[in-house]
Amino acid sequence: MRKSECGQYLTIDSGDLEASLSEESFEDLKDTFETILALTWEVFAMGDPSEMDKGALEIRERLLATYHLVPII
Repeated sequence: MRKSECGQYLTIDSGDLEASLSEESFEDLKDTFETILALTWEVFAMGDPSEMDKGALEIRERLLATYHLVPII
């Protein structure tokens, strides 16, 4: 946790998503991380690899190796 001019912030550095997120509460931090993960998953993990450049393919590989999403039935 770090303190900014506006108060306390929780921070997470997610190397696999190449993101650094800061929020005022754990719940906000969790929600933000889940939203970014879902959007990134849709674009990269579910995207067409033949349309991706080298950087995008590396992100895709990291996502698939790190996260195992279970479909909601």
